[in-house]
Amino acid sequence: EWPVLQGNGWVDLIMTSWSLADIQAGREAEALERLQLAFPGPLEAIDSQFYELLQPVVVLGALYKQTGDPERGEALLRDYLDYLRSEDNPWTLITTHRTEFTVLAMLGETDAALDKLAAAVEAGHIYQWWALRDGAFDPDYAAVVADPRFEALYRRIEARIGEQREAFLAQPELPEEYLP
Repeated sequence: EWPVLQGNGWVDLIMTSWSLADIQAGREAEALERLQLAFPGPLEAIDSQFYELLQPVVVLGALYKQTGDPERGEALLRDYLDYLRSEDNPWTLITTHRTEFTVLAMLGETDAALDKLAAAVEAGHIYQWWALRDGAFDPDYAAVVADPRFEALYRRIEARIGEQREAFLAQPELPEEYLP
């Protein structure tokens, strides 16, 4: 039996990564079973340090959609979206914009998802920007990633990261070990 992993810090990231590897290998049912066993409680009980892009609840929602229970997947994703927008969400200033983008994309709400991503880019919320393509295992998310507006936003993020990197490297006082 799998242990209950709620409240164990980075274990949720490990379980999510394991599930994504299963999905990539075509083992969606196994991934769903593992996540259901690891996180058996309600949404509120999934205690994570960070609401990362591919949070277990988001992967669960996508897996329900892919394994024949799209209503349950959509309900879970909508509940999570409500939570992200609630006053109880402690991570509002960190990753909510990006996570809302992910959930909206997985719900097939392309315009709303891209609007949320554009707002995040405009506000400077580009934390873990490289992971924005990671949700493409979900067909609805993949459709958003394929949208030319997504690509334009992604290029803006890459340009901003490039500018920040150049500014960092131009600092003459950096110790030698900090330079690539």
